[in-house]
Amino acid sequence: MTIVTGSPDHGSRHSPTGGCLAPYRVAIIVRLFGSSMTNTTGTFVRIGPNHISIADPEAHEVVYGHSSGLLKTDFYHGFTRGIPNSFNTTSKAIHTTKRKRIANIFSMKSVLEFEPRVRKHVLGLCQQLDIRCDAAARGTSGVNWDVKNGKAIIDCCAQFAFLAFDIIGDLAVGSSFGLVRTQRDVVAMALSQDLTEAVGAKTAETSVSGTLKRGGIMVMTVGVYPLWAQRILRLAPWNLGGTFALGRLFQLAVAAVNDRIRREKDSFDDKEGVDIVDKLLPALRASESDMSEADFIVEVMGIIVAGGDTTSNTLSGLCYQLAIHPQYQHRLQEELDAHIPIDRSENSLNLVTRYESVKGLPYLNACIKETHRLQSVVGTGLPRVVPPGKTFTFRGQTFKEGCVVSVPSFTTNRSKIWGHDANEFRPERWLEDEAGALNKYLVPFSIGPR
Repeated sequence: MTIVTGSPDHGSRHSPTGGCLAPYRVAIIVRLFGSSMTNTTGTFVRIGPNHISIADPEAHEVVYGHSSGLLKTDFYHGFTRGIPNSFNTTSKAIHTTKRKRIANIFSMKSVLEFEPRVRKHVLGLCQQLDIRCDAAARGTSGVNWDVKNGKAIIDCCAQFAFLAFDIIGDLAVGSSFGLVRTQRDVVAMALSQDLTEAVGAKTAETSVSGTLKRGGIMVMTVGVYPLWAQRILRLAPWNLGGTFALGRLFQLAVAAVNDRIRREKDSFDDKEGVDIVDKLLPALRASESDMSEADFIVEVMGIIVAGGDTTSNTLSGLCYQLAIHPQYQHRLQEELDAHIPIDRSENSLNLVTRYESVKGLPYLNACIKETHRLQSVVGTGLPRVVPPGKTFTFRGQTFKEGCVVSVPSFTTNRSKIWGHDANEFRPERWLEDEAGALNKYLVPFSIGPR
């Protein structure tokens, strides 16, 4: 296999040999080994027939920023079932329309309104962990935990996934999926995709994490191909599981919204406050609205998938790093103990701290930032294409129309700008004098308008 580094003529298609599909096989391999490749080949690496990866922290703003004229590629069609949401639409005009519908959902004011419900679910997880610790002290193990020397051994990643999807389910449709309570990765999905069947709609069960995993693998695998090839490859035997998984995600969202609409009609609805559906329904029900039921569903689905997966991955990454670095864990514990008073009131919810109490804690924020740097939930480079009649120039390299560029945050989050210990977890780097200048290079998700 030959990897061709970028040359000034980035409009040409000088690609590795080995048949017409060989460049795409190279693209998949590069996604797996991109960090070591850019360390040895330089800033510009050709990872597809017309796709250049730019391993430079300064490129994030230029490629993805608000002033960038680059467009999303066919890669994003892999995330859709024919109807795009505000994340995966490749049209800037459509994105602007969709974004206006949901912009108020993510304002700080709206997020803080959700805090009591978030704290309730955090308390639920703590209570589940207490149950297991009490059982472990008696030498008792269970279905999803073991006991050793009187201590419970628990898969924290699974627990964080349960917590994250319960929270996002509650915030999105006013009711959690009950994963923490049941300790099972099982949720309902609708057998019908029609919102008019909200009352008594038939459902089946599916796994959230399993469905996301299969769907994600399929999307990342076929996304490196042109759109026409994606449509064919989705039906390949080895991709069918992922293709069906995308359908189940849509059905999961339908079931959740159906249940939410049913509860809205129920006079005994005990919904706590406003949820995301409350904020979206006016856009769906307005007489002049061009928002279809399918548009509504894919937006809810996008919020559930993106909110649950990113949150659980970040919590898992933080837990892992603190577990293998006890010196940082102890320092963080000292800061938390010093600033979070122990509430001995009878209201158990008060045991879970409020955002106001922790938002300014420097070492906590440093640990979170360092986790985002090393355990970024989006490590691959999100592709952008140079539009017709335009060119794109970075570091003296000019890319012609039709050329695809991306910036791999997994690599840039470990570049030399972070110092000689860039590959190490060290929260103190965010407390040093240079920390302010580093903030602009931290890219745990992506940047820009979409």
